[in-house]
Order: sequence, then C-alpha cells, then structure tokens
Amino acid sequence: VLPNVSFSCMGDLHRFDEQLEVLAYCAVHELVNNAVKHSRAHNIAVQLLYEAQMLSCVVSDDGCGFVSEDGTGNGLNNIRERIHVVGGEFSLQSVPGQGTEIYFTLPI
Repeated sequence: VLPNVSFSCMGDLHRFDEQLEVLAYCAVHELVNNAVKHSRAHNIAVQLLYEAQMLSCVVSDDGCGFVSEDGTGNGLNNIRERIHVVGGEFSLQSVPGQGTEIYFTLPI
C-alpha cells in the first residue's frame, strides 16, 4: 500500500538557476523515494518555501524512523554533500517509531 503524499508550496514562486532546480528536484525525489521504500509510513509531506534568497524544503514522514551507525545511507550522504557544495544546509531528525524529518535549504 502506497502512503498518502502531500505537497505544499509557499512564497513567491519563481525560477532560479537550472543547476539548483535540478538539485532540488533530485533531492526531493530521492527523499520521497526513500520514505516510500523504507519508512513504512502512512503519510509523507513535502513542503517548499520560496524566500527572497533561498529555497527551503522539508520532507517528513510518520514511518518507522531509523538509527544507523553513521546516521545515513549513501543516498542521504550524497544529497547532503551536493547541498553543502552549493552553500546550502541539510539536517535530519529521525526517531525509531516516530518517523523522519529532513530539512534542507538552497541559496537562490
């Protein structure tokens, strides 16, 4: 059974650098895909906020959460590194049995 996925977008929608758009798309795609495949969530939420100088994104789920030795798998580490390379921020909070929330920003 697929989880319910909701999407919300706030702020002044506008296009920005193609490379950053692709990075944002790929990051959200990977995060939602991970939640669908691994979290056993009933609900996944994607929230985008366009601000004057940055794009903020939160992807959260009500799934099983996780704990791993290094805190993430290769896919999450790749996203984190790509976001940091362009000057963005990445944070992850996950509690076993309580879900996962991943937040990232990209400078526009």
